Amino acid sequence: MVAMATTHAHSWLVCDAGGTNCSFALVEQTDRTFDVVARARYDSQTITDFAITMAEARKTLLQQSDFRSISGACVSAAGPVHDGTVKLTNTSWSIDERELSQGLETGVRIINDLTAIGYALPLVNLSDGGECVSVWEPASGGFGTRPRRNEASVQAVAAAGTGLGVAIVCEAHPDSLTVLPSEGGHTDLVGFDAETRQFQHFVESAIRNSPDAELYVSGQGLKHAAAFIMADGGFRDGPAQELRTADPADYPALVSRYASDSPDAARAMRLFAKMYGRFVSGLALTVLPYAGLFLAGGVTARNLEAIMSSGFLEGYFSHPHEGMQSALRRVPVYALRNYDVSLIGAAHAAYLSMEA
Repeated sequence: MVAMATTHAHSWLVCDAGGTNCSFALVEQTDRTFDVVARARYDSQTITDFAITMAEARKTLLQQSDFRSISGACVSAAGPVHDGTVKLTNTSWSIDERELSQGLETGVRIINDLTAIGYALPLVNLSDGGECVSVWEPASGGFGTRPRRNEASVQAVAAAGTGLGVAIVCEAHPDSLTVLPSEGGHTDLVGFDAETRQFQHFVESAIRNSPDAELYVSGQGLKHAAAFIMADGGFRDGPAQELRTADPADYPALVSRYASDSPDAARAMRLFAKMYGRFVSGLALTVLPYAGLFLAGGVTARNLEAIMSSGFLEGYFSHPHEGMQSALRRVPVYALRNYDVSLIGAAHAAYLSMEA
């Protein structure tokens, strides 16, 4: 939908900045509705000055819309943000809030990419299958409903992609939102049954150290799961035997490709899903996100059906204490399907910054 410039609408310039691409967008906000109305993408490796590129993107995006100016801006960056600055991996440049604000002559905020997803969570339409799908529904709730207000103040997101990211969201009321940054993806994660304990020992031997959760629940996790199955004699026949001669960096894509055709690839995916579920259960018990725990990230999106149909819930409900399983059953779990979630979250963050 193309935005019509009215006194009731805001237009936010946002960017999802990564080491490979920088995706810019103009987001129209009307009341509590945020819609992407124009887009522009730049190769991060061709950017020499991010401030100049963002100014160019603003001009391009405004020309594609009915807006003539922006209300503010926000950059969602794949990296730690310190004092309004961030340095992206694999780039020669950094991003600075003050420099951007001066160049754009408007308020600019820089936030971590997981923080941006956190700002989007309260806006997710739980009954829209295009935005999210239900992974686990509490018996007392039902898909598409939110818990009672006194239990709806906390949400969380776990994003399995190249790495593993976590964010926690606390919402007192619609215009009072706090997103807590986290390095939860680097906490400990251990096996819980014979297979996952063997997997844990395999990864420990491979890296000669104690693995953190990211080494199990990310693209690296799929790579390690495939290597574990291969060391156990897997991938010797069938279409997935391609893994035996492939570069280990290609294991995640090959496991995804063959998960429905190869028992060994399916076993690797199931092992990954079990560890994913176990990690998410720990996050759920830590913050009790009764308003929803969301799965995100590129690895999740590419393998969602396989993850949901294999061992995720087995890992999620693997806690030995019945009382803790009862708590887990009260947490609704969803998987995000809206690929604009970081852009929408960045726009929401920009709006809340203006209102503060």
